[in-house]
Amino acid sequence: PFEAMCANMQFRKLSKKQAYQKIAGDVRLIDLLARDADVHRLHYFSKAPVYLGIAPEVVYRFIALQDALARSGYDPDALLVRFGHRHPKLNKEVGGASKSRHIVGEALDITIDDINGDGSYTEADKAIVLDLCEREIIGNQGGLGRYPGTRSIHIDVRGYRARWDQQ
Repeated sequence: PFEAMCANMQFRKLSKKQAYQKIAGDVRLIDLLARDADVHRLHYFSKAPVYLGIAPEVVYRFIALQDALARSGYDPDALLVRFGHRHPKLNKEVGGASKSRHIVGEALDITIDDINGDGSYTEADKAIVLDLCEREIIGNQGGLGRYPGTRSIHIDVRGYRARWDQQ
């Protein structure tokens, strides 16, 4: 059922060295790979290449978010990419939506830390990130999952506005 959904995906072949290159702050390409035991076992104990299935546009939005945080005087490195691409099996295991943008590499789940530098994470940190995503980074061109009661948000580049508050 995912063949048609994934027909336009592009994968990039990465060597082990390339996978550990930083792309935005402390975020490395490996952080965007599907995070399951099979991928990690294959990659950590092998010289075989890995394949990155993530849309450059979502990475550019993440970088734009870090730039916007820095311009506003906040810590751009207080963000952690929790999920990038998720293959269908992993997406199901973590309870992702059946047509999740993660499957086609157009989404990131981001964990937020102490953005405002007051010494600890609070809801104010998440509010800063959500406001920037709403006004500058995502707007009407993608999805924004807010996940109340957590440190996490979801951004995607689906091409139209989508918002939700529950996992």
